[in-house]
Amino acid sequence: MFIKKEIDLGHGKVITIETGKMAKQADGAVVVALGDTMVLATVVSTKTPPSPNTAKSTPRLASSPVASSSVKAVPPKKRFSPPA
Repeated sequence: MFIKKEIDLGHGKVITIETGKMAKQADGAVVVALGDTMVLATVVSTKTPPSPNTAKSTPRLASSPVASSSVKAVPPKKRFSPPA
């Protein structure tokens, strides 16, 4: 099922939220867009609860070398202030 919602933030800004179109193998996925910026957020979970004997661990948040290097690959936009 594809769901798309648009929310007017005022001042000509519209945020778009879409789900059900991308990352269908994930348990949940949403694409959020505002202007030229888009973010894909995905969630994957286990279908069965862990056994009581497993060690507790903290979730990993962008800790892989691939994720770290991909962030560095895009140079930041240069911002110029108007002349005074």
